[in-house]
Amino acid sequence: MSLFEPRTPVYSGEGDELKKVEKLLHDHQIDYKLKAGSTGTLVMVKRSRADEAEMEIREAKARNWLW
Repeated sequence: MSLFEPRTPVYSGEGDELKKVEKLLHDHQIDYKLKAGSTGTLVMVKRSRADEAEMEIREAKARNWLW
């Protein structure tokens, strides 16, 4: 078992949208870290949870919850 699991970006943005994504991931108990990027703040999640995180963000976007 590896102690270090690589993280992958699942969202890039700023402001209220970023806060909503953080809350969404927190509510679904998905561990994330923030990293400054050239297109805004990157939300990085463990690679094993990336698909789940992307799906939750897509569903929220489809319901117009994020935008």
